[in-house]
Amino acid sequence: MKHRYEWVAFDSAVALLRPGAKWNLNHGKFVWEDPRPMPTLDEITQVINKIRDFEESIDYILLPDQLAEDDPAQTPEGVVAGIDAYDPNASSDGGSYGGEAGKGGVAPQ
Repeated sequence: MKHRYEWVAFDSAVALLRPGAKWNLNHGKFVWEDPRPMPTLDEITQVINKIRDFEESIDYILLPDQLAEDDPAQTPEGVVAGIDAYDPNASSDGGSYGGEAGKGGVAPQ
């Protein structure tokens, strides 16, 4: 296992599955705003694993201080940790089902 991955990321996986898709993460909620089907977390994790496999196939050289680093967020599970996919048709108003939130989920003044 590499100590550090450069391309293993949630957004990279989504971009490979749905190029140019409109989506965002709002307080850990995966908000899908694209007409194509929203990728499942399982699909995203599978792509993350493929990216990891690709990165691990490349010979690389680390500095001694980089060998000591161990980031749990570099695992496929760590990359998708805290992401909560919900019904993309339920809301696109900043995460508020009642509509009381303003732009970006901030309550209007």
